[in-house]
Amino acid sequence: MHYRLIVDIRYSRQTIFLKYILTHAEYDKERWKDNLYF
Repeated sequence: MHYRLIVDIRYSRQTIFLKYILTHAEYDKERWKDNLYF
């Protein structure tokens, strides 16, 4: 199974925040865009 990662990269802090690990089917539904913290 293949997955997509959605991350937030803060270059100034040299930090990567892992937001979501989704299957391609979950990603295609675009429900992750409704999250206020994204």
